[in-house]
Amino acid sequence: MGWTLADVPSRVSWRDLLAYCRNAPRDSALFRVANPEQAEWDPNSWILADVVDQLQWLRFALSGKGAKKPKAYRRPGVEDENETTFGGSHMELDAMKDWLGW
Repeated sequence: MGWTLADVPSRVSWRDLLAYCRNAPRDSALFRVANPEQAEWDPNSWILADVVDQLQWLRFALSGKGAKKPKAYRRPGVEDENETTFGGSHMELDAMKDWLGW
């Protein structure tokens, strides 16, 4: 590209900078910061996860009665509806001590 942030807005418009940030390459530091889970998965990894899922279903179909249904290979950014999570927000230390009875 040959430009730096010092070139904004003289040589590079704000709009061009926004377009670059929104379409940053998957291997760029900007993409890794904005999408930490997806940055580790390239398109080949997604395809391999689909292959693993299909092989598990094939094994399930050929195994006969009594076999457990296979679970899909976990992908980044996809929530598991059967996974139990606790919390969701932080708690101040004093509130935690009161809650624990300390």
